[in-house]
Amino acid sequence: MKAIVAGATGLVGSELVKILLEDPDYSEVVVYSRRPLSSGNPKLKYVQGELGAMNEHSDELKGDVYFCCLGTTIKTAGSQDNFRKVDFHGVVSFGRLAFNHKAKKFLVVSASGAHSQSKFFYPRVKGEAEKALKDLKLSSLVIFRPGLLVGDREEKRTGEKIGISSFRILRHIMPTKLSKTIGTEVTHLTRRMLEESKSGNPGLQIIEAKEI
Repeated sequence: MKAIVAGATGLVGSELVKILLEDPDYSEVVVYSRRPLSSGNPKLKYVQGELGAMNEHSDELKGDVYFCCLGTTIKTAGSQDNFRKVDFHGVVSFGRLAFNHKAKKFLVVSASGAHSQSKFFYPRVKGEAEKALKDLKLSSLVIFRPGLLVGDREEKRTGEKIGISSFRILRHIMPTKLSKTIGTEVTHLTRRMLEESKSGNPGLQIIEAKEI
């Protein structure tokens, strides 16, 4: 199979690419990004481009399974408009690309609490992106809604760092379902994404944080 990955330089995307390259069921892994990944693996192909220019690289981004790991924060993006460019427009554009290429499966990382009618900006945008992807009628759409992502980021986010440190201490005394709802280990998420990418389940599937 041939995998197409957007958001491969982030926390989830970089870990996902690593395990895709190790998996014998994937013969080629195509990454779309503004900056290249450092890997000498012959299975990896890098397509450079801006987020809003995916259609210009449509022929190079034709594959079987599409993994969308796009995501930012308002602090990093600088404004709500810039946040939407990534977490809504970027995600939906990648979904349309997958639909146009008749993808076997499209897997996307959303967020716990995502809802298009939320009073809060972050979960509302995530929910709006989910709704737009559902409206595309992809043959197989898998939406992951993780909690606080637990892993080692290159980008330093002070608030998240404090939250993750607290979570790692407290999870040992929490019930398993509660700890999974609050925080999601990135390695668990990417392994589940890999598993679901090979399943034959058609239609829509939503995987909540407690199920990851």
